[in-house]
Amino acid sequence: MASKDGVARALLELMTTWNNGQQHGSRSALAKAIAQKKGQSVDSIRTKIYRELENRPGWETVRLVVEHCAPPNGPGRWAEDQLGRLATIWYEARGAVPRGYIGSVIDARGETVRPAILEVVQASDVHTRAAVLEAKLTQAHSNEKALLAEVETLRKNASYFDDVAQQLHNQVKLMRTDTEELRHFAAEQLQPLHEQVEVLQSRVQNLQQDEMHAEGRAHDLEVENDRLHARRRQAEQELDAARADATRVDAELRAARTELNDATREIKQLRERLDQVEQLSGGQIYRPRRPYDLLEEEPTWGLSGDTDGLPPPVIDS
Repeated sequence: MASKDGVARALLELMTTWNNGQQHGSRSALAKAIAQKKGQSVDSIRTKIYRELENRPGWETVRLVVEHCAPPNGPGRWAEDQLGRLATIWYEARGAVPRGYIGSVIDARGETVRPAILEVVQASDVHTRAAVLEAKLTQAHSNEKALLAEVETLRKNASYFDDVAQQLHNQVKLMRTDTEELRHFAAEQLQPLHEQVEVLQSRVQNLQQDEMHAEGRAHDLEVENDRLHARRRQAEQELDAARADATRVDAELRAARTELNDATREIKQLRERLDQVEQLSGGQIYRPRRPYDLLEEEPTWGLSGDTDGLPPPVIDS
């Protein structure tokens, strides 16, 4: 049976498009693709996708499906656009912003419910903070690659200027003249090149320092990300324990209700037997107050009929 959750329906449509319009087998095919990319068990991923798509998928599953359904040659912001669209569906269906989503949330009327989160202090829960740190880590890796490319370009430029300087030096050596004019000419030609080389070397050193700083920052972000993942696993374990306790309490409650129903039936049978005995004795027996009659508004503990000469009641322990 198809899920009534709007987010689940949107994901199923996305998966069907990814599977070339074939609905049958799209979940199994996606689970296999995810398992190959992540190096995980196909059965565990398939079970997770089937279970959540039949009920209410979490945002982690939404991200997982979108990332692996992205077309290989599609637009650069395809995944971000799909996550934004699903965040709108999530908000309209569940009345809350998905935890772990850092992009801006737009409602069905086009109004901004929550702007994009750029800093950790803006996040209200641990899932969103982890997403911010992951985005910063990705940006740090991108900046690191850009810096390395710039350093490589500067190194090539420095090598080029060294070659030019070496060629000029060779020309000066070939000329072998002691005239002041030639010395002055050579100095004028070499001095700007040496200055340019010094500037480029200084720039390379600064970029190397920036690279070391970026690597240190990336390491810190990875440590923080691991710590947040550990906290999330702990929270999931606590949630599983709480669910187990709820199941146990529910079982105990059903057992208690069964015992109460059995006790109620026994009380009813005893009352019927007592009524029979009273009819047989003509109403001349001792009738204790009936505490078992839960519907009696004013229970009495007196004796029915004539009480003269009757012994006091015997109370069973």
